[in-house]
Amino acid sequence: MVGKSKLAASRRTWVLAALLLAGNGAAPALAHDLTITQVLASFDRPGMVDVKIDLDLTTFLPAPEAYPALAAAAAEVQRRSIEALLPQVLDGLQVTIGRERLRLILQDYKLPTLSPADFLDPTSDHFTYLHFIAVLPASREPIRLVVPRNSKAAYPIAFMVQIPSAHFSQASWIGDESEESDRFDWAAAAPRAGAAP
Repeated sequence: MVGKSKLAASRRTWVLAALLLAGNGAAPALAHDLTITQVLASFDRPGMVDVKIDLDLTTFLPAPEAYPALAAAAAEVQRRSIEALLPQVLDGLQVTIGRERLRLILQDYKLPTLSPADFLDPTSDHFTYLHFIAVLPASREPIRLVVPRNSKAAYPIAFMVQIPSAHFSQASWIGDESEESDRFDWAAAAPRAGAAP
């Protein structure tokens, strides 16, 4: 059985490789240990977009010890805490189409299941998974990720856009506060109501 640290390293390596292939081949320096943030926008059904965010919540919480405490808390405490953190998360990772910010509605979440020691281990995967949906606006302008300077999300940030039915998958790499995500044209290839599957 593969150890947790090897799985975490393997996942990071896969993302780094995907971004290098999709981008210009230049990887930014890993400025924050081995932590990354991933945002995936997937156009799976007409009129909607699924947004999945994997991020380390350590910087959103009052102290590093709060993360393992939250992960071990009762489901209702977790739900209330996640809902309280969402404004900070979504203000720091703004998915936009043109100039319009998407209104993301939380569908589900999953906190990491790690020991307190593993939460302090930089080689362990500390991702909290958040799944949202949003109704697409009338605009057909490109989609992008806006990361304001006051964002608490850990860099580097991977912004990925997928349209499974069109075999479309592209990624943009945001290495630090000085960079912006690429803009991805999605409207022509995304599923449309009444179109053949």
